[in-house]
Amino acid sequence: MTQKIVPNIWCDRNAAEAGEFYSRALPWTRSHIGLRYPADMPTPDDGPPSDLAGEPVVVDVDVAGFHITLMNVDDTYHPTPAISLMLNFDPELFDGDAEAARAALEKTWTALSDGGQALMPLDAYPFSPYYG
Repeated sequence: MTQKIVPNIWCDRNAAEAGEFYSRALPWTRSHIGLRYPADMPTPDDGPPSDLAGEPVVVDVDVAGFHITLMNVDDTYHPTPAISLMLNFDPELFDGDAEAARAALEKTWTALSDGGQALMPLDAYPFSPYYG
């Protein structure tokens, strides 16, 4: 199946760093630079800032087969909590081992929390026994 919608997240000059962070924090994840700005890029009035010359434009992140694009630009826009992506830690993905699934979730949650990305506690909610 081909992914029909690819989330694009605008980053303030730190897309490569964000891609590396998510590659370390999330299981089944890798990132790579998909495109760079030209090294000798002029600064047009309506173009990207010249301090991005030679830096990544696009960082592709693959999370368990799901593609996300990080756009390396400026501080015009910022990611907000209005966008939520969910990663499933179903025990079936861990050969039916519920303890392994829970351990992977807790390890991921710790990594995201250390990076300042966790916005709600990992806890029981009416819609899930263990969610964050």
